[in-house]
Amino acid sequence: MPATDRPADARLRAVLAASLVVVVVATGAAGVLHAGPARWSSGTAELTQPTKAPVERTADLQLKEAVRSDSPLVGEVLKVLLTLLAIAALVLVVVAVVRWWRSRPRRATAGRLARPADVVAEEDDPTPDVARVLRGFDRAFEVLGEDRAPTDAIVAAWLGLEEAAQDAGVVRGASETPTELTARILRLLDVDERASQVLLDLYQRTRFGGRDATAADVETARECLATMTAGWHRRSSASAARAGGAARAGGATPAGGAA
Repeated sequence: MPATDRPADARLRAVLAASLVVVVVATGAAGVLHAGPARWSSGTAELTQPTKAPVERTADLQLKEAVRSDSPLVGEVLKVLLTLLAIAALVLVVVAVVRWWRSRPRRATAGRLARPADVVAEEDDPTPDVARVLRGFDRAFEVLGEDRAPTDAIVAAWLGLEEAAQDAGVVRGASETPTELTARILRLLDVDERASQVLLDLYQRTRFGGRDATAADVETARECLATMTAGWHRRSSASAARAGGAARAGGATPAGGAA
């Protein structure tokens, strides 16, 4: 999980834990009040108490009796208060969850090759500077061949592609991340989609997933880069050949007509 996710998740867990404690305490207290005060019997015969003269029930005395701890009125009031407290705790939980859901940062998976909804339309994009992007591929190959930790190699290789993409002359969307921009440029260049997705997944799992890359992962990343560049060169050559054939055909038509 990205570091930006952790504070929000920690706050959510704290609110949920505190609210759970409040609900449990309120439920337990309500049960005790519902059961009434505990009664203890010694099992001995009741002693005859001396008869006392009746006491006049003044308003003062009635008020004191009303607020005694075992008074039904006090118990009912406490039940209402505890119920309100439990409801308030549940409301806090709901509010915390809603706020966390709305304010959670964009996950690393936002950089997947699926087109973001709020970026510049691809049909309006200029053609990327192919030379700069290819230099990014060359640099990524170099990084993967250097003597460094596999995790560092994969992260550095993808970041090199991101730097090249940012210099390729394509406008970055207002809320578009560098990873999304790079993925969009790779689509514009019509590179092998499966290879580019595998490379992106390796980068995200390594950088954000807490997973250490291996030498096999580095080899997979190198194969992805090779597939992407070879596919692009093959399609580029085919497009150039078609364009040249169309130009030659267009130039031959007037000559045939003149003959």
